Amino acid sequence: FLNYYYVKRIQDAGAYTNATDVPYRFVPCMVAGLTFYLSQKYAPQRSQELKLYYEDELARALSEDGSAASTYITPKNYYPNI
Repeated sequence: FLNYYYVKRIQDAGAYTNATDVPYRFVPCMVAGLTFYLSQKYAPQRSQELKLYYEDELARALSEDGSAASTYITPKNYYPNI
């Protein structure tokens, strides 16, 4: 078996009527981040509360990407006698 990983670039949304190309697990994080950044301008008294919520959503989305197993594969060093 050959398993490989690649990085797919996210496409630009373009017009306001188009949907964003975001993985489903990052949608709550994206909305919370937008809310936090808008609160800095329109409701500064709530910015700290929304920042904590945004950081919580970001941590949750990033933890879903990772694996619970801590497996590290390293090649064996082999130096033949010359």
